[in-house]
Formats: sequence, C-alpha cells, structure tokens
Amino acid sequence: MSNNAKPDATGVLKFSTLPPGLYQVTFNAVPTNTPPIISLTLVAGKVADLGTIAFPDTAPISGTGIITGVINPAGAVSNVYAYRINTEENFTTAVNTSGAFTFKDLPAGT
Repeated sequence: MSNNAKPDATGVLKFSTLPPGLYQVTFNAVPTNTPPIISLTLVAGKVADLGTIAFPDTAPISGTGIITGVINPAGAVSNVYAYRINTEENFTTAVNTSGAFTFKDLPAGT
C-alpha cells in the first residue's frame, strides 16, 4: 500500500485513515539531501508523532541551466518535457529535424 501526503504551510505532515500496522515513511528531498527513512508501528486509536525531521544541507538551489539531447531516431517525437518537482512547473521544448533538443534557462533543480 502506498499513501502520499504533502506538508502544510507550517511543515506539518499528516496521514489520516491509515489502518494499524507496521509502516515505513520515506521522503522526496532536494537532490543534494539524503532523505531519512523512518519505521514505525501504528497502534489503533493512537497518534504516531515523528517529531521534527531534519534534512541536512538544505541551502536553496539557485541559477539556471541547460539540458540538451538527441532523440534517436529523429522524428520519433516532436517535443520533450521537463518537470520541476519542487514547484510542479512543466517545461516543453521542440525537437528539431535532426532529433536534437535544448532547454535553455531552466531554473536550477528542474
């Protein structure tokens, strides 16, 4: 079973309606971080408080970058898509007739 949740504006993360049992909690973190993995036993009628979970090296990523590539065979696709996970932004670029594509000025972390 998989259950996903996002923290609220204060950083609090809640899962409701989970049945009692053994769980492993994992996190998607900024690529430079090593996300913790937490194991816990959830007891019926009780709240499992994981406390504060610290992520080391959380300096924001800034600047822009470029992604390039070549689709083989040329003509297989007309567009390539990039998705920036932490802001849920989508980016699209066209593939030229040789199969090459370039994303310019992508925000760092994309």
